[in-house]
Amino acid sequence: MIKKITSYLLVGLFLGFLIINISNNWSTIVSFKWHFKSFSLVLMTVCLLPLYLINATSWHLVTKALGFNLSYGQNIKIWLYSNLGRFVPGAIWQYAGRLYLTHKEGILKSLAATALGVEVIFNLSAGLLTVLVTIIFWGLPIAKTSTLLILLIACFLVFAILLLKNKHLLNKLTELINKLSKNQVKTKEISLPLKWIPILLCSYLLQFVLGGSVLFFLSRTAVDLPFNLYPLFIGLFAAGWLVGYISIFSPGGLGVQELSLAGLLSAYMPFTIATVIAVIYRLLIFTTEIVTVLCVYIFQKSRNKNF
Repeated sequence: MIKKITSYLLVGLFLGFLIINISNNWSTIVSFKWHFKSFSLVLMTVCLLPLYLINATSWHLVTKALGFNLSYGQNIKIWLYSNLGRFVPGAIWQYAGRLYLTHKEGILKSLAATALGVEVIFNLSAGLLTVLVTIIFWGLPIAKTSTLLILLIACFLVFAILLLKNKHLLNKLTELINKLSKNQVKTKEISLPLKWIPILLCSYLLQFVLGGSVLFFLSRTAVDLPFNLYPLFIGLFAAGWLVGYISIFSPGGLGVQELSLAGLLSAYMPFTIATVIAVIYRLLIFTTEIVTVLCVYIFQKSRNKNF
């Protein structure tokens, strides 16, 4: 109960700071010379619309790589519906929902939990790789702290071990989950074929490319950004996403991600304008998610009626 209250207080503190900043500087926001460009808005929309389907597709590829007998439609539904649970404080409910929905489709919870572990590793690896590449080639303007370097090294060590020993590790993880859940059912051996690893990594990298693209084209409605900054903004998005992702007290990184993005974007625009962009970004992402879920729900309803 105390943890839940603390989560709400911290999220409220971060959101309150952002809202107060916007409110106190409203005159600055209104008088600011915005650079609305139809071309940028079109490109932003093109990148935004498929974002959640790409995320769900990455989960589908993980299940296929691990040999689960789930259709694309089943996995889309599982991922999209469970992902709404991330807005509940605790940062586990989207995964608990995924376990439940995957189990309903006939997959043992221990195997589904192993798939979730693979997803987390690829998510973190792709995000950290994006940040690292941006730092090296485009000089991402964030502190090159030892903490960041340690995280990068640790992540790639984990990824390398997964490559070399993935069958042994995945089966040990499955056995551990079976013991913790007191599951007496013997599960089949599970492994991640090497041919799937570049496919999965590219799929998860694409998520950051699309998310960063949306951020870049949205930011171009505020200031006139040259296109040579486009790769850099993909790194900015990845850095902000990672901060939100590891903030377990914040549901869906709410408040934390916006504050992080605002701070990073302030290198290219006034902090107040960066705050507005970060908040609008969250609203766009949330709206797109709801629209995607509704479209999938309506499509599946109509499809079921036809059979």
